[in-house]
Amino acid sequence: MRKRAAAAAATRARIIAAALDLFMREPVDEISLRDVAAHAGVALQTLVRQMGSREGLIRTVAAALHEQVAARRFAAPVGDVRAAVAILLAHYEANGQRLLRALAQEERLAALHEALEAGRGAHRQWVATVFAPFLPEAPAARRLRLAQLAAVTDVHLWHVLRTDQGLSATEAEAAVVDLVRRLVEEVEEGGRGWRASC
Repeated sequence: MRKRAAAAAATRARIIAAALDLFMREPVDEISLRDVAAHAGVALQTLVRQMGSREGLIRTVAAALHEQVAARRFAAPVGDVRAAVAILLAHYEANGQRLLRALAQEERLAALHEALEAGRGAHRQWVATVFAPFLPEAPAARRLRLAQLAAVTDVHLWHVLRTDQGLSATEAEAAVVDLVRRLVEEVEEGGRGWRASC
């Protein structure tokens, strides 16, 4: 039983890795289950038994990614701007292009849209957690600050800095740190300083 379970888990991991690799190269809606099965080196029947459908495959891949991303991102100490941005941009350097490709296709597939909506929610949660010391207490001001911090730490800004503006990874990281610091400066003026952890 244990050997069978381990083999099934290994097959599942291989399928997920193969799907991610293909999703990086081609539009998701142009990739068939047969393509993924061949890339993973498994029978189509095995893939269907594991995932059910292309939508099931997308949801499974998205769930696995969300787990990995959350584990890395939430490793940042709360209130440490520099560490939080470094972890975030390292993720974008590794996966930003794949994410942008998915965002460009999300209206084509309901399962992809659901996965990206979950990702947006997870990003907001990460912002609210990691930058909690810098958030105003008043609800309206808090909502605005959360939106601002989510925007300056979004993958689209990373893309603009790296691709449109031609910054290096190090320069892009410094630029985002600077933008976040500017947003939280007024909190420091209120007596809840950030400089020690930034």
